[in-house]
Amino acid sequence: MPARQPAPPAHPGTRRRLSAARRRELIRQAAAEVFAEHGYHGASMAGIAAAAGIAPSVIYDHFSSKKDLHLELLTRHAHAMVEATTRAPAGESGEELVRRSTEAFFAYVEQHRYAWRMLFRDPPADEEIAAIHAGIHQRGTAAIAALIHTAPALQLAPGIPREQADQMIARAIKSGNDGLAAWWYEHPEVPRDQVVDVAVSLCWHGLARLTTPMPDHRR
Repeated sequence: MPARQPAPPAHPGTRRRLSAARRRELIRQAAAEVFAEHGYHGASMAGIAAAAGIAPSVIYDHFSSKKDLHLELLTRHAHAMVEATTRAPAGESGEELVRRSTEAFFAYVEQHRYAWRMLFRDPPADEEIAAIHAGIHQRGTAAIAALIHTAPALQLAPGIPREQADQMIARAIKSGNDGLAAWWYEHPEVPRDQVVDVAVSLCWHGLARLTTPMPDHRR
């Protein structure tokens, strides 16, 4: 009696299917790289699909258009960056708050280089996306201004309203960190701690001259 042959697999050539959530995340990751490398107009759904290792038609199961995908990435990473950099735990001194938030910002830049480039380096020409892009930066400035407002007083020239001063200082801090991050993007060999030290020194020395001591909740 001839030896019995093993049964063939039920579905030859098939691979384990990814969950919808995992596939969507794979598309996001690939899209962030493609958008950052080629810009919004230079990126294509075919290129994003190739980077993700999927068929272009699969992207449309999750995102209706390139714009839809780009907007989700912008808002998602903007929210994550603001959350990471503008928390204010009770008990921090002003200098501790500046250092922690600055370290968090540059850690995000280092860990999400493609996302940072989308948010800060290459604003798109599309009007709708450009408007959302501008709104993201306005919310980032407002979040920093809210942190500055925790200082009980500012040493300002007469006639400058406190709320306006908070916004001005926040914009200056944000612009300085964004500019230094852009420089660091071109000089990735520089260690992050050196970049953070420069940013903290510039920011805190200026704030220390403008602020009275922040409340110490540890007492």
